[in-house]
Amino acid sequence: MLFGATGRTLNLSTPMRNAFISLCFGLCACFFVQAQKSVSSAKILSVGIRNNQIGSAKTLFIDSLKNQPITLSYDQSYLLFNFINVQDSSQKSFSYILHGLDYEWITCQNCTQVQYAHLDGGEYTFEVKANKPNAIPAQLNFKIEGNIWHQWWFIPVLFLYFLVIVGIGVYFFVLYQFRQKLKEQRLIHKEKMASMAEVTAGIAHEIQNPLNFVNNFAELSIELIEELSPPTPNRGVDAPPIGGWGAVDWEILGDLTLNLQKISHHGQRASNIVKGMLEHSRNTAGERQPTNLNTLAEENILHSYQGILFKNKDFKAEYHTHFDPHLPKIQVVPQEMSRVLLNLFNNAFYAVNQKNQQLTPTERQNYQPTVWVSTKKTGNEVHLTVKDNGAGIPDNIKAKIFQPFFTTKPTGEGTGLGLSLSYDIIIKGHSGKLEVESKVGEGTTFIVKLPI
Repeated sequence: MLFGATGRTLNLSTPMRNAFISLCFGLCACFFVQAQKSVSSAKILSVGIRNNQIGSAKTLFIDSLKNQPITLSYDQSYLLFNFINVQDSSQKSFSYILHGLDYEWITCQNCTQVQYAHLDGGEYTFEVKANKPNAIPAQLNFKIEGNIWHQWWFIPVLFLYFLVIVGIGVYFFVLYQFRQKLKEQRLIHKEKMASMAEVTAGIAHEIQNPLNFVNNFAELSIELIEELSPPTPNRGVDAPPIGGWGAVDWEILGDLTLNLQKISHHGQRASNIVKGMLEHSRNTAGERQPTNLNTLAEENILHSYQGILFKNKDFKAEYHTHFDPHLPKIQVVPQEMSRVLLNLFNNAFYAVNQKNQQLTPTERQNYQPTVWVSTKKTGNEVHLTVKDNGAGIPDNIKAKIFQPFFTTKPTGEGTGLGLSLSYDIIIKGHSGKLEVESKVGEGTTFIVKLPI
């Protein structure tokens, strides 16, 4: 007899009563089995941690962690897991697995601990359960930080580092080969130039000797003709000279004197060319010493200006200097550098003077021949600039001005060796640069670049 919702009794037949009782017992059994399944039969007590097999252990008690994440360093790779059967402590038959290392469950008899060694970096899950049906395993999640060579980026970085090392090695090898080749080329060029210098010097000396005779006898002949008494009002043109000679054609003697003067003039020009060749072929470099380029430039532009003014009283030009007061001293041969500066200054003054002479009187009123000289430090170089407002150099001539014996000056006014010699001194003697910029009608700029 059962009570209904209204408090009244419910009469059931015997078969129905038995079925109802069986249903109630079945439900209770299911709830009991489910309760058994939800309770783990094993418990992980602690984890022993060592840096190596013989080092001191550090014990982590699981209950004290309060579900905090466990993170171990890369060298804490020796772990000892301790566990028990919470339902029956005498029961020591367990199965365990370490996810991330093991592939299947491992069964052990009469054991309450298990050890793992040499674990790599990564995330792991340790599970252990009692060896009985429907046992729920206990879990412990932990992470081991990988060493640097266990990181995913280690191999790419190592490969990149290897490529950089190989690249640096190849670079220095190529640089060494290039320098060796350049050294060989410089040595070969030096030997060729030395041999050429010897040949040039020999030829110049051989030419100089007969040339001296030509010049000397030309001057002597002029002096002898001048010693002859010219016609006087008391003596006719056809009168015999002193000493009983025959009649002399004084007009022919005048032409002969003029010819000898031309011979002497062109002989002197040839002599200057030979001297330039000897100077150009000289391969004995002076000793380098720390030199103040500002002082050297100031001295030489003053000498150049005074020298041109002494030769040409009508010369009218001015120069301006702008020297860097913080310019460092550089290692140069002062004598050779003075020759370069004098040559550049002389050319600049010559250019402005030539342009001034070519202008009409009206145009000269609006033109002031000027030369500018400046120095400055740029990076690891010292730059000296010589600028003029002369007529400029045409582009078809600009590429030839550093060639030996090439000159833009009229015949007899230049040998064509000045810029060539300056180029060799700067480029070959001091490992520098000599650059030229020019615009026709506006002027020319020479830039000397010397390493510090």
